[in-house]
Amino acid sequence: KRIKRMGLKERVKIINGDLFKIDLAKYDVITVYLTVPALNVLKDKFKDFLIKGGRIISHDYGIPGFKPILAEPVVEGGRRHFLYLYTVKSVH
Repeated sequence: KRIKRMGLKERVKIINGDLFKIDLAKYDVITVYLTVPALNVLKDKFKDFLIKGGRIISHDYGIPGFKPILAEPVVEGGRRHFLYLYTVKSVH
């Protein structure tokens, strides 16, 4: 509903699915909120996605072995979170 209110309906697609099975090649940016062990398992898939020009935003947990180009603290509801941005530069 928030996406629609913000006028982003044509630009944003929310997918609730199995990240191990989804073909990331169709997308420019993905956001994830996964544990470090899950991020570690998906590293190779993420690396391929980033090398092809994709961007990844990870909420609270960094991707092991990748260097974020930006790590931004965000405070919401009195709680501090971090958002990590990864691009092709993160894997080279």
